[in-house]
Amino acid sequence: MKSVNPRYVLRNWMAESATRKAETNDFSEVVLLHDVLGNPFIAQDSAEETGYAARPPLWGRRLKKYGELGYFHPLLPQGRLSIRGSVSESLC
Repeated sequence: MKSVNPRYVLRNWMAESATRKAETNDFSEVVLLHDVLGNPFIAQDSAEETGYAARPPLWGRRLKKYGELGYFHPLLPQGRLSIRGSVSESLC
């Protein structure tokens, strides 16, 4: 079963967290995601410490797909986030 079902799958909250850090020139989580998802079937200490196999954090549970335009995030100003990860004023 472990060879068929990966332990780590890219989730919206993981990509969102990595994008936010990358926007401040901190690419550590992008690198971590790249390494973890390169071998998703094997438990990895760094991924376990980050919580990639656990349930999403509370803020991540609030991320919802907003059509083809991006994601809805109730904690951001105006609540809407573009696909690239920046607040999209054109949607409001």
